[in-house]
Amino acid sequence: MEIEPDEWETIEADPNYKTFQLWENLQTIDLFTTRLLAKGFIEKLTGQSLMARIEELARSYRAEWQVELCESEDIEEYGLNEYLGGKADAYEECFELMKEYNK
Repeated sequence: MEIEPDEWETIEADPNYKTFQLWENLQTIDLFTTRLLAKGFIEKLTGQSLMARIEELARSYRAEWQVELCESEDIEEYGLNEYLGGKADAYEECFELMKEYNK
């Protein structure tokens, strides 16, 4: 891939910039480029960033989880609450890992 040093500013500043040319032998594509392309495809397909979606899911499941139900004697109520808490924990952990990775 070849980009002039000052071209990055133009690409970042203008979301409609269309003269950028990407050329690279896909047989030897590096890991960074692969991840960047994957992120762009996911965001294009879903219309939102993966991080925003995971954060949204973490908040949603955490809002459904109720601390007082951790001691519930109703097994169905307790089980559902544990499920919601587990999902919240998993999405929160995933979000934290993504934040760490994207630094």
